[in-house]
Amino acid sequence: SMAEINPSTYANLRWSIDDFLPLIKGVEAPLVLVVHPSVKANSLAELVAWVKSSPGKLSYASFSPGSQSAFLGYQLNERFGLDLAHVPYKGSGPQTQDLIAGHALLGFGQLQSTLPHVRAGKLKALAVTSATRSPHLPDVPTFAELGNPDFTAAIWFGLMIKAGTPATIADPILAAAKAAHADPQVRKNLENQGLSVSGQSGAEFAASVRTQIVRWGKLVKASGYKAN
Repeated sequence: SMAEINPSTYANLRWSIDDFLPLIKGVEAPLVLVVHPSVKANSLAELVAWVKSSPGKLSYASFSPGSQSAFLGYQLNERFGLDLAHVPYKGSGPQTQDLIAGHALLGFGQLQSTLPHVRAGKLKALAVTSATRSPHLPDVPTFAELGNPDFTAAIWFGLMIKAGTPATIADPILAAAKAAHADPQVRKNLENQGLSVSGQSGAEFAASVRTQIVRWGKLVKASGYKAN
């Protein structure tokens, strides 16, 4: 899904989405706004009030600069008039460990990384960025439900090949991917990791990627972020 963000963050990117033929979105998962259990907030509204009660003292953790996690934190600041500082980590593992330890008190985490700790009571999940509630966290509302549909986002992995690849090559690859996604054991293994099997393919997948490039581009520009 960095294919949606990188065109806006890198000034001299050596590829364009036009260089690729999107075949199929394989798996996806929402991000989750989580807080350490010590945070006196059990909802998004309570979190906003809690942050505002300590101006200039709090921060949000992201799993990487230039990631959805980072830009959603920026969006949270803008939407609710907060002044959270950004603390970027080098991956979901370090971010999640510091959230559990209380060195970081809140942030947008990957579902796969945070889910076991939410279930164990080591983190509190306040809202998810999926369009509908996650089957893994059925009691946690979506941002859309809470009146903020523009926070809807997902981490996804998909299959793309070089633009101009003949259909005689592309079609069998797509057919094989669809067959794998339809396999009940494959689906079960992926879903057990907190992932959803998308199956979005062809023109619909390509259009979705382009829509998200525009969406993230606006947010990246507003934040002023540029990758080194």
